[in-house]
Amino acid sequence: MASSLRALPVHGVAERSCFAKLPLALMQAVHQDESTPEMPLVLQLSREANQDKESNVDEDKKGHKHMYVSWSGAASASQGVEMANEMMAALGLEEGEKVQLRACRGVPKAKSLELEPAHADDWEVLESNQEYLEEQLLNQVHVLQKGQEFPFWVRNNRPIQLRVAGAKPSNVCCAVDGTELLVAPCSRKGHEINGDVAAVHGALPDTQGKPAWLRVLPLGENRAAEVLGASKSKLHCSAKNAVLTIHPQTADRYEFRKGQTVYILRQDGKDGPNDQKKSYQAYFQIDISNTVPVEHVLIMESTMAYVGMNLPTRVTLYPTPVEREPIETLGRIMLTPLIFEDVGSSPEANDFCDSLSTGGFAADRLKEWIKANRVAGMTLLDDNSQISFFLQERGGDLVDEVRMVVNLLPKPSGRSFVMIDKLPESTNVIVGRESYVPKLVRPFRMWEGVEEEEDQWLQSLADDVMEQLEWHLNPDRVEELCRLDAPPPGHVLLHGAEGCGKSSFVLSIMKRLSEAVVPVHTVFVDCVELSEKVPETQRAMFAEMVHEAIACAPSLIILEDIEEIVPEITDDAMLQMQMQEGGLPMLPLLNTLLEQAGEEAQAGRPIAIMATSCTVDAIDASLLIPGKLDYHVGFPQPSLSERKSIIVNKLESYGCTFDSKALDSVAEEAEGYDASDLTILAERAIHAGYTRAYSLSSAAGSPLCVTGKDFEVALEGFVPAIMQRMGKMSLKQKKDEEAGWNLVGGMHAATSSLQEILELPSKFPELVSQAPLRLPTGVLLYGPPGCGKTHVVSAAISATGLRSVVVKGPELLNKYIGASEAAVRDAFQRARSAAPCLLFFDEFDAIAPRRGHDNTGVTDRVVNQLLTELDGVEALTGVFVVGATNRPDLIDPALLRPGRLDQLIYCGFPSAAERKEILQALLADVPMASDINLADIAESTEGFSGADLQGLLADTQLNAVHEYMEMPEETRPSEGILLSARHMYSALGRTRPSISSQERERLEGIYGNFVSSRTMGLGTSYKAKGKMVSYA
Repeated sequence: MASSLRALPVHGVAERSCFAKLPLALMQAVHQDESTPEMPLVLQLSREANQDKESNVDEDKKGHKHMYVSWSGAASASQGVEMANEMMAALGLEEGEKVQLRACRGVPKAKSLELEPAHADDWEVLESNQEYLEEQLLNQVHVLQKGQEFPFWVRNNRPIQLRVAGAKPSNVCCAVDGTELLVAPCSRKGHEINGDVAAVHGALPDTQGKPAWLRVLPLGENRAAEVLGASKSKLHCSAKNAVLTIHPQTADRYEFRKGQTVYILRQDGKDGPNDQKKSYQAYFQIDISNTVPVEHVLIMESTMAYVGMNLPTRVTLYPTPVEREPIETLGRIMLTPLIFEDVGSSPEANDFCDSLSTGGFAADRLKEWIKANRVAGMTLLDDNSQISFFLQERGGDLVDEVRMVVNLLPKPSGRSFVMIDKLPESTNVIVGRESYVPKLVRPFRMWEGVEEEEDQWLQSLADDVMEQLEWHLNPDRVEELCRLDAPPPGHVLLHGAEGCGKSSFVLSIMKRLSEAVVPVHTVFVDCVELSEKVPETQRAMFAEMVHEAIACAPSLIILEDIEEIVPEITDDAMLQMQMQEGGLPMLPLLNTLLEQAGEEAQAGRPIAIMATSCTVDAIDASLLIPGKLDYHVGFPQPSLSERKSIIVNKLESYGCTFDSKALDSVAEEAEGYDASDLTILAERAIHAGYTRAYSLSSAAGSPLCVTGKDFEVALEGFVPAIMQRMGKMSLKQKKDEEAGWNLVGGMHAATSSLQEILELPSKFPELVSQAPLRLPTGVLLYGPPGCGKTHVVSAAISATGLRSVVVKGPELLNKYIGASEAAVRDAFQRARSAAPCLLFFDEFDAIAPRRGHDNTGVTDRVVNQLLTELDGVEALTGVFVVGATNRPDLIDPALLRPGRLDQLIYCGFPSAAERKEILQALLADVPMASDINLADIAESTEGFSGADLQGLLADTQLNAVHEYMEMPEETRPSEGILLSARHMYSALGRTRPSISSQERERLEGIYGNFVSSRTMGLGTSYKAKGKMVSYA
């Protein structure tokens, strides 16, 4: 029995089951119909037949389509029916589409269900998760219909599509406990790549001569004028669609001669007997030129589209069995212009097509084409072929290509093509109606649109990488290595943080290689996408890509984000997870590829590998040994001039002018930004400029001038990519020296030392760069709690405008082996990436105690890692390390020797004069009465630390607020709340130093012993508050 129909919209939501959700109103109606409805409740969805798209569901007598889902009691968040987006797609429903809904009861229980995967890839996933399917099917779906497709979510992976191939006892039934599941496989269709062409294309006609399997060299619009020798004084030039050009050595090897006719097998995409694609012969003439590399064939891109080739590829040229004699007469020739709906056409192309039907214009253009395609005195004209005209501006570049289909009327008897030396005068050339083609078949180039000017700052880096790739891809160099019996060089690994320019750099390398004398084929592997596949699919896809690279050699295989498929195993947990998921299926394949690349090169199939990664350490170490990925290229941060160049190129690409002084300022302010950050910054400045320009009454259409104000708006709130990944850190602030150091009262030794270390490199960068010795970059601030160690560091950051990475000591420690050291490495790496940067370790004694006192050995390994980072092989360029501690005597002495944390600064209890300076700094912006004498307050606060003085002023302000609130409104002072002496002394009477005299004496004894042990009897006292330098 079914309830009455209700029309409701359907909405897609992010769910991981096939159950539907109902609105509250409908839920109430269901419960009213039956007090205890059968759950899960089967719902029948119907829609009008004229609204239905292609679907495999039943149709009732009223013209409705029936689809079935189940409701388990969940409520929707809207007024319609909600279900998973994947389920909507399987049912053929669109977002917001209205369906008629009714509840169905008495649906039979399924005795058996026969399921099959909808795709071969889904079968590979399902094959390894059949037990999971049996366990979780009832949790994801309830009602099923024969012929229906539905999604099934396998653990955390994407859903797979399953199809109901059979159901018993009826076509629509419910899966329940006890239902027998029968899973049928789905085989992968296709053919393997091998040298047997007949296996792919079927039986080949008898041929004479030697078939030539050549590498395709495409000729597109960008090189047409150069290669075709078109005159720039003409409005159009004819493309050589009927000619294939090869090198003389290639012609000798395969016994081809100039003007010889050959054919290429082409497929029209229509199915023939036994599901084979129908193959046709496309005929061409051979031309010979030294400009084409050996073992290559030059083909027009429009011809490649006609033949059905992808770029790049290899193609077999078959000589024709019999020579064709030229014919003297032709009946009619019809030219049909092709207009591609996805790209349209230019005004020049429209004018060209319109003029074809006027006078003898069509015949004149066809004569031009015949003349341009003449080889050895003859031109080949193939029926139903495409010819092209490249349109030119007068004295300018190519602007468009017009393609037309040629039809010979009547068709030549017994011939697939005709040979003519000129167009017979009796031939009638007519123009057919424009034929609209849904899509332009054009080879895809990832590097299209890449401007070399944008990567000028990486020019030297690109030259080095090209030089390394030459040893793999240049046949002469490969031959030289073989002659010397030298091992092949290693392959290239590009590493750098996200956004540093690796992807654009790879595209520029691809563009360079494509423009070489022998263009290099590139196989691009997205390792992120590949890692989401099951191991069997990963191996199959990668093997197919390697076969493509070998077939189209010389080739470059690009592995983007290689760490996604071959990560370095860093801990036991990750190792166990990898073992559960089948290990690293790509590791042996990559090792084999890297080992055999040299053998392929010696066999005439040169292959190079270039991989990208965030860091070198993220990749399995077996791939980094010599001969494999051993040529490591790190991406530097752009210098000042390079930052200016990147911003200028982006501004000029949009036709904008700019203020040179403002550009210099923003380039200096953007220190540490990578290429993508600078590009986004320039775009934000352009947006700000347009917003400003349109708010004014400026002339429309005039070039935009980006001003300093626009750059300021662009910088406001902008967070560079490196800082978005930094975790706990402060962004680079606008340098405010006055506001920074003025926040510090007293502490003259600490402020002068930090000014010397932090400001000298920024004020005199050229002088510092010429210094032959390394300047000190490490500082340890020590002293009692609350005496301003952390505060002075914060003030230094504000005064210098440095970025900062702040690390609380204990947060680095981790119970897992190796995790603490990794956290230390990560902190230093983040600081290096954000240079110039201040790396601040608070509570430094917690992570760097003396070695040998920790039973677990964790802190010992952390100290070793700190020693390596502070004074290791990799210099801390642009990174200043500051540590703060209350107990310097607990820190391992090796960290305090020169070259590490060599500047030891004591931050002790302030004197009376320093307490006065601290009070002045804290009260700088606070309104006070004239009766407050800060000198007296300073004398009365002996033993107070800076934090104690700040607490005293907080209590003072609270006293003033209470007094102000207790006054009647008419007697309250007009200037508001003022701090007075009575408020101050009232708070002072209740405040005591946070450190007792006994604790102070103990700490001073510890600091005295520490200093005496460091100075080795030189007599320097820690109370001098000068720089305490260790001479270990």
